[in-house]
Amino acid sequence: MTSQQSTNVVRRFFAECSNFPNLEGWRDVCTPGYAHHDPQLPGVDILGIDPYIQTMTGFFTASPDISITIEDVFTPGDKMACRWTFRGTHRGDLGPIPATNKPVEVKALSIHRMQGDKIAECRVNHDAMGMMQQLGVAPTP
Repeated sequence: MTSQQSTNVVRRFFAECSNFPNLEGWRDVCTPGYAHHDPQLPGVDILGIDPYIQTMTGFFTASPDISITIEDVFTPGDKMACRWTFRGTHRGDLGPIPATNKPVEVKALSIHRMQGDKIAECRVNHDAMGMMQQLGVAPTP
């Protein structure tokens, strides 16, 4: 797979993110054993595309107007680094946090490992503290 083809797969990954409530498109761009690593998520590692879709359904239920903007994509070999921003309004429960109806804008970085023509693994780091501050549930320094 060329770097451009890999870039297109990662762009589709994020385009499918914006297609709530039909998140099934991730099955087209991720392997069945997709592994998602994000230290800010409960359980830290999500193993398998079904648990990933279930987890993301919770996020989209809490903020059904989420939109994602890809800022940069870098393609070093079978891995792709992506800098992106998500925006949305907190309209439903997000774990123990009841809806605040506040908008959020959160910056994130992810590294995607390709396996053939699909994403097999992703490591994400997003500004969870900044999001909690925007929601008013964590103090702003």
